[in-house]
Amino acid sequence: MELYDPAKGRWRTTGSLITARWSHSATLLPDGKVLVVGGSDNHSMLDSAELYDPLTETWSETGRLNVFRSHPVAALLANGQVLVAGTGINSSDRRAELYDPASERWILTTPTHNLGSADTATLLANGKVLVTGTHGFDTEVTAELYDPATGEWSVTSPFNIVGLWHTAARLANGQVLLTGGQDIANSVDGAQVYDPESGQWELASKLVGSRALHTATLLADGNVLVAGGANGDFDWIVDTLHTAELYGTIAIPRITGALFSGRKLFVTGENFQPGAVIILNGEEQKTGNDDRNPRTELIGRKIRKTIAPGDRLQVQNPGGPKSEEFIF
Repeated sequence: MELYDPAKGRWRTTGSLITARWSHSATLLPDGKVLVVGGSDNHSMLDSAELYDPLTETWSETGRLNVFRSHPVAALLANGQVLVAGTGINSSDRRAELYDPASERWILTTPTHNLGSADTATLLANGKVLVTGTHGFDTEVTAELYDPATGEWSVTSPFNIVGLWHTAARLANGQVLLTGGQDIANSVDGAQVYDPESGQWELASKLVGSRALHTATLLADGNVLVAGGANGDFDWIVDTLHTAELYGTIAIPRITGALFSGRKLFVTGENFQPGAVIILNGEEQKTGNDDRNPRTELIGRKIRKTIAPGDRLQVQNPGGPKSEEFIF
């Protein structure tokens, strides 16, 4: 096992797992420890779980699962417990369970309705957990919600553009983005967004390239980084990927033109949000959105005397990224 230090940008070794495993889940607990659950050891599914203590950099065994799980999904609940669901030793096994960090024990909870194997588990802002997956090992997808308050599952509308082995990321606005996966044989480039308020899915822009078994990470700027995975025909041959792409949840402004009228500078483009500012050679300028075309035109005031051919213009939305440079 290894630890990454962001301050130094370096990796170093740390304590090894007690049981070698792959396709397991890993969940950060409120006390700072990491819970690793299930997976496989090249021979069989596992029902074991381990805890990593960052203070001692050591692993310890904790309570065993009630179900052997080769590809579990896990979500930390608001009460500190961990919900685990997903593929058991029988693909039709729909049992789910809860881990209690205080007692280090697993408790069976209500089984899912249709989920035999699961790909993602995402904690929503309302405290429920969205779990997506399939009916056993086929490609008929389904989505369900777990309510910790009642311990019950409910079926929500299914998605239909992504396949199994997809990934999920909860967006800054509380919605959930699903990307990629595999259909009957091939990796796919589909993406959909789930709205917890309506319980419905909407199409999102497709991935640049098809991929499955990748990662999806929400970044501080609101974008989602999709990285790695594999693509191709999973029945014959696949290519592992070293590529990455960004899903822009915050519109990136783009300048298409700039001209003077009187003492004002008019900057035209797209994706200008209320409160956007013009940046001249790295310095913010007094800016207003055009009332008639607020999304496509900005008005810079008192810039006439300070701008010359060759100067660099940019636009930045509030709390968002800057546009590419536009040379005046």
